[in-house]
Amino acid sequence: MRLPSCRRGHRTRAGFTLVEVSISLTVLVLIAVNVGLLARAGTSAADSGVLMMRVDDELHLTVDRIGLALLAADASEVDGLTAAPLPSSSVRYQAALGTAGGEVIYGPVEEVAWNPTQQGLGSVLWRERPDEEAERRVTWSKNVPIAYKAELLENFTDDNENGLRDEAGLAFTMASKRINIHVTVERTDKEGQLVSTQKRSVVTCRN
Repeated sequence: MRLPSCRRGHRTRAGFTLVEVSISLTVLVLIAVNVGLLARAGTSAADSGVLMMRVDDELHLTVDRIGLALLAADASEVDGLTAAPLPSSSVRYQAALGTAGGEVIYGPVEEVAWNPTQQGLGSVLWRERPDEEAERRVTWSKNVPIAYKAELLENFTDDNENGLRDEAGLAFTMASKRINIHVTVERTDKEGQLVSTQKRSVVTCRN
């Protein structure tokens, strides 16, 4: 007589345990947090990159405008500039338009100057016939700081070792017909960090 065989029954799991659910939720939360941090970091980096491009574009455009304006100036009619190491934050000049009867014909007086607008910042302001009733003016940059490239003003020292003392965010020096232009443009990003860039250019007056 054969005895019925005894088979061990197999239990089927009805679902996840509480511990497994807790672990899964924790992992999902960590993944979500990391994704959020990466997204924020990527957005912040993109914003900083865009702002840096805008600051750089503003700087180069401002220096180019100043250079083109001074390029046509008559060196003998440039006023307000001195030789290094003592810079000026403004320059007045006249362009030679041609000659008539053996005499040079000059255009109206023009000026490029740093103009304070708020604490620590100012603008690069171009004016034609400055201080006259027929004056014309155009702002070439709105984000030029009071000091150029980490310079401390009014201490009569070349703090950034560039050969100039106490230069502003817009600074000029002149030697013979050569005019040196120093410009700093800076802005603050969404995180409160300062984005700053500088450029130096040299222009030789045509006349």
